Order: sequence, then structure tokens, then C-alpha cells
Amino acid sequence: MIVISVPASNNQLKLKNDEYLEYRLDLQTEAGKTDHLKIDERTIITWRQDTENKDQHKQKKELFTLLVEQTTCLIDIELENYHYYQELSKNMILSVHYDDFDREKIQATLQEFHQKKARIYKLVVKADKYSQLMALREMTEEFPHDLFVLSTGALSIFSRIMYHYLNSIGTYLGIDGQYTAPNQIDRDFFYLLKAEQIDSQSLLGGLIGGAQIYQSRGYQHYNYLREFTENNAFYLPFFTDEIDDLLSFIRESGLHFYGFSITMPYKYMGKKAIPANYYLPNKEIYGNTDIIALREGLNKLEIKPQNSILILGSGATAESALIALKENKHQMTRVSLFARNKERVQNLNNMYSTGDYKEKVGQYDLLINCTPIGLQNEDLSLFLNGIVFKKLIDLPYLLNGITPICQQIKPNDCFSGSEFWQAQAEYQLAIFIESIFEQKKEGKHLRLPSSILL
Repeated sequence: MIVISVPASNNQLKLKNDEYLEYRLDLQTEAGKTDHLKIDERTIITWRQDTENKDQHKQKKELFTLLVEQTTCLIDIELENYHYYQELSKNMILSVHYDDFDREKIQATLQEFHQKKARIYKLVVKADKYSQLMALREMTEEFPHDLFVLSTGALSIFSRIMYHYLNSIGTYLGIDGQYTAPNQIDRDFFYLLKAEQIDSQSLLGGLIGGAQIYQSRGYQHYNYLREFTENNAFYLPFFTDEIDDLLSFIRESGLHFYGFSITMPYKYMGKKAIPANYYLPNKEIYGNTDIIALREGLNKLEIKPQNSILILGSGATAESALIALKENKHQMTRVSLFARNKERVQNLNNMYSTGDYKEKVGQYDLLINCTPIGLQNEDLSLFLNGIVFKKLIDLPYLLNGITPICQQIKPNDCFSGSEFWQAQAEYQLAIFIESIFEQKKEGKHLRLPSSILL
């Protein structure tokens, strides 16, 4: 049961397939107004209580009674107000919204749900950890009636994608720019992930990282490949601000995982000394296809061992660039790093025997941008302070188009973020497909370059 939730001011939305439409009557200029809406049996009417308006219950009950009689629509009623509307229970979604995660309170609420008649029940809590999602699944497993289970916390998007896992009969989606709840998932993003097709036997993987993961092109790339669609496999966002919590979920959730891409700030997860950009949980293997992609960039630009190179940044991708150069037998004294974190730069200089950055050396054969400058369409050239370069590897990419700095370089002299992403993704795809086939026990194995593995 997929519900699209919109402010009641939006009366132009066209539904897909078997979607339901929730109108929030409190999110419009004139609360409670319905004469501009098309309401039928696939409509949910919600009017959150105004605590300062003591007469609202009477007005609300009269409206809801009329709408139910005329249209057989569903109505969303808060648990504390049940006694005002209990005669409408056949069309009622009985709901509770908590802005915390209290296990005892959740269990008590489920018991109270048992004692009150409703068409559907709805439990909304603030879940910020995967361990809390596992607890929600456990607590709702034996609930005998139709139940929505949702989160408004940091894992709101994941909870709405994986609603089946939470024993929920469906999920609530929003429209970008018109969200009706905190951290709501966008309807288009939900369908981009093909999340409505996920079931208990699905093979799951995706991108582990911080808030930037929702801007990845990986979802459209992987989820529409034949090897994924034919094997019930999905590539999803796995946001976390506590990596051990997510790793425990991967081990203990009971779900089936084929593998993960890794982005910042977790490229050193697994207590690896050098950065990784993918993880295969079934084999506890970490690897780095960024290094392979960077070597492809160096080869495309025909970089020679003696060429002078400046790397901007000191994070995981900067270290991957150093590893790629070292594997290409580059003269590492011809490589310099420039970044704000001077201590980290010095550590990398010591580890890879690179040359010190000299401010007076203004021209380089190659510039490698390992900073995020460009992700928001910024022009890197405005930050270079006189640094001149002949060729460029620019790791940031835009979902549509290329960064401003790449637009200023001849295509043959530039390895763009899009080219870099595509190159590393091709190697990851081979790795993920092998893992998918192994778990499907089809016995198909792909030969992987040994330098991919850490």
C-alpha cells in the first residue's frame, strides 16, 4: 500500500498504479477545506489537531462523517482522540507519532492498538539507528492487524524503502518541495530504486556513506541492469553516522546482502590501513576500484613517470591517487599534495615519499582534484591562486553535465568525474554480479583483477 502524502493545497497530483493519496488538511491556508479536492475510496484525509482550537473536534468530526458517508475514504485519527471518532472505525487509520524511540512506550502502544477497533493502525517513531529498526521489526512481528510502521528519524528514508522488513503493509512517500513529514522520501526516488519490488528474498546492496549518498548516480546505473532485475537484486542508500551500528545490522538483520560501495566518511572502514570503496560482507572482503579507475585516467592522459603532479586534497581518494601513481611506477618525488590538513599531508608524504608542495612552483603537468569543489557546480579555477596545469583528473561529478573546471579543458586533456565514476563502477559491477550469482548458486564466476583486492 503506497501512500503519497501531500498538502491539501496540491489537488493536481496524478496517482500511479495502486497508490493511495493522503491529503493533509492542516497544511493549507484554510485548514479543513475540502471542496477543491477529488476524494474517493483511495484517499486518506488527515487533519492534525490544533491544540488551541477547542472547537476543532466538532468541526472535524462533522467533516469526516460526511466524507466517509459520501466517498468511503479513509481518515487518519490520532490515538489520543480515538473516543471522539470511534464510530468511524471501519474507515479509520489509528495513528501514533513519537519524536523519540522508547521501546516500552512502543510496546504499550501496540497493546493499546489491540484494544481499539480500526481499519488500519499506524506507528511512527524516530529511529536513528539500524538497531532500532531491528527492534521495531521484532516488536511488530506478531501484531495481528494491518499496520503501517514508519520512521521520521535519520533512517526515515531507509525505513520507507524497507517497509516490508518492518512488517508494514505499506509506506508513505512525499513530493519534493511539498513534504508533509521530516526526512520524507521523494516519490520519484522511491521508484528509481524500484523499492516497491523488494521482498524478503531480495538481494540487497548499495552505497554506504553520509548524507551525500542520496545524490549518487549508482541507483539508476545498477537497478536497471539485467543482472540485477533478473536476480531480484537492488542497489540502495545506506546512510549512517555510526558505522558499527550498520555493520551489526548487516550481520544480524536476516536480510541477504551481495555487497556495498563505500564513500566518505567510511573509506577506511574495516580497520584497513589503506582506503576501500567496496565491501563484500559474505566474504569480509574490502577492495578499491578507485585505484583502477585512476590508473585508467593516467593512461588516457598519457602521464609519464617524470611528469610533475599536484594532488589537491588529503582524504581517501587522494591516497588512492598516490597508490595508483605508485603502481604506475611514477617518480613519487615529482608528486606533491596540497590540502588544509597539514598533519595528514605530512603523513602521506612520509608514507609515499612524495615531494613537498612548493608554493612558487606554479605549473604542473597534471592536477588531480580530490576535493569536493565542483560537486555544487563551483568553479575550481577560482580556488587555484595562480596554479597552472596542462592536464586534469577531476573527481567530483554532477548528475547532469560536467563540472565548470572540466568545461575549460580540452576533452583529451581531462579525465572527468563522470569518466572516473563510470570506470570504477564497471569493476564494482563485475564484483557485485559475481557475488549475486554466487548467492543464487548459479555457479558463474568472473575473473577479477588481483589489484582490486586489498
